[in-house]
Amino acid sequence: MSLSRRMFLGRAASSAAAAGAFSLPTLLSAPAFAQDGSAPQTPFEAGGRTGWTSHAAELDFFDSILGPKSPNRFTMDVIGQTDLDDCVRRDGSEGTLPVHLFAFGTDHTGDVATPGTRPTVYILCSQHGNEPAGREAGIELIRDLAFTTDPTLLELLSKVNIIVTPTANPRGRQRNARENGVTDINRDHLNLRTREARAYAEAGNVWRPYMIVDHHEYGPGQPVLYDDDVLYLWPRNLNVDEQVRAGAKEFCLDYIKADCEAAGYTADEYGLAKVGPNYGPLQTPVGAPTGVQTAGDWDDGIARNATGLRNAMGILVESAVSARPHDPSEATNNLFRRVASQRVVMDAAIRHLSEKGEASMAITAGAPVRRAEDGAAQGTVWFDGQDEAHPSTSLASLQPQTFDDPGAEEYRIPASALTKAEGVHGTLTGVLGLHEVDWTVDGDQAVFPMAQQSKNVIPLLLDSRAERSTVNGTASY
Repeated sequence: MSLSRRMFLGRAASSAAAAGAFSLPTLLSAPAFAQDGSAPQTPFEAGGRTGWTSHAAELDFFDSILGPKSPNRFTMDVIGQTDLDDCVRRDGSEGTLPVHLFAFGTDHTGDVATPGTRPTVYILCSQHGNEPAGREAGIELIRDLAFTTDPTLLELLSKVNIIVTPTANPRGRQRNARENGVTDINRDHLNLRTREARAYAEAGNVWRPYMIVDHHEYGPGQPVLYDDDVLYLWPRNLNVDEQVRAGAKEFCLDYIKADCEAAGYTADEYGLAKVGPNYGPLQTPVGAPTGVQTAGDWDDGIARNATGLRNAMGILVESAVSARPHDPSEATNNLFRRVASQRVVMDAAIRHLSEKGEASMAITAGAPVRRAEDGAAQGTVWFDGQDEAHPSTSLASLQPQTFDDPGAEEYRIPASALTKAEGVHGTLTGVLGLHEVDWTVDGDQAVFPMAQQSKNVIPLLLDSRAERSTVNGTASY
């Protein structure tokens, strides 16, 4: 039984049954993996949950599960490499490290299903290398999905796909560093200058997940004001399709928050410090008009927002690194709780796949059409501003300040700019391709019509008013 389920099973079963909803405890009830004892412990578990898994131990663990369970239960692919080649490999040599993607979900032949054909959730762990709890939960999830014998879960995996990148920033994890040695990957999902960010983007294009859950950690917290076990947030950028945003927010409130609280964890909105307790009977209600927002805005380089801009539900999840002030046992070791709470969120995503997967896939599949129609109608283009601004004298800057209404019909840039270098390993053409942007060439100009599925990102890349624009294009109205 996984860490999170030890708490989850006992506390969530009655509430889920009372609600008449699909019961995750039933879906993942013990024994949830092989009954013959063949499922190995993860390195984190084997070490008594007192230290993080090394790169070498991670690869050794993957080797131990590949033989008996691949390829008809899952696949493991290398989808990219680290930006820098100064990492320590398993054999002690120096070079790049791989970024892996595990894919689960079988078709009628018993093999892993064709990507992009059915409801899919992407679990992305530890983009920031010094935030490792999500990675450990992801490794545990991979093991549990690989070895499960639970008939309900196996039935679900015949209808959906779950894809997992357990270590999104291998160099940063190896050095316990936030960045990848060049930049913050989680500010690079628009410009796609890093190999790592490009790898995730390409995986998204191949697998078409309706939701990407991006696992992080935060700290230190502020007692009472900002100290929840789990924080969550949806895409706030105003260019995101409204149905996509609504679906993401619903997952945050009805799945992450509900399941974490059922498991005994506190959960609340990321970036919002509330005046009042965040747990217990006097908890400040969600959306209450109190508090100060300190993070979590429209930044189009962050995975949460960039995923929304690319017409999927982008979800941020953060576990607290600070010891719980109301739990004396955490004074010596809080790694257990950090990993377990992350795993509850992953289990919530599986519950969402079961209950809302088809409907959510329909929402995100329709978003490209809606965005193209909005572009054809010259819908508003927002260069700043977020979907909500909690009342506070310090939040005036979170309201839209710069926007086009009506938006442009098209953008033009010099065709020569298409070969402009973006990062060490890419060009603007490659970035636009990963964002699935269409354009034509008219003489010495590249022309980008806004009536297309990727209209969200065109102004953000090609208009100088956008914070992360890479070329100063010309808008036509």
